[in-house]
Amino acid sequence: MTAMRETQAPRIAGARDAADLADAVMETMRTLGALLDEETALLRAGKVSAALKLEARKGELAGAYMKGLESIKANALAIARHAPDSMTALKQAHETFSQTIALNHAVLATAHAVSEGIVRGLANEAAATPRASGYGPGPAPKSAGPAVQSIAVSRKL
Repeated sequence: MTAMRETQAPRIAGARDAADLADAVMETMRTLGALLDEETALLRAGKVSAALKLEARKGELAGAYMKGLESIKANALAIARHAPDSMTALKQAHETFSQTIALNHAVLATAHAVSEGIVRGLANEAAATPRASGYGPGPAPKSAGPAVQSIAVSRKL
């Protein structure tokens, strides 16, 4: 029974409760948006390992944001009735936050495509069989056996 009570949205009793809930969700949005902006800047600068360090905090804030959205949805009528200005501000903040998310997703997709291209290039290079160059026309002489190639990978990006 306690678990059920914890998952229920807070009950809005008046204007103060409505404004407090909207303010809390907007603050979470602002904090998460700032973190996404930081991650975007790090990825653009090629500092992937630094951007990955933000992942845990980003997950926490995203969870808090989703819980806040559920509370807003459950109390939308009460917030609109008791604090219409807060509802308007919340909608505007959400539009700005959506733009931040879209930019972050575009940068993440670019970083993913670049890293995938690098890995594919390395795989193709490693899979290529070396051939000794021969003189004149005709097929190249066959090598004595499969060549062993080593690959060095830097973890500092």
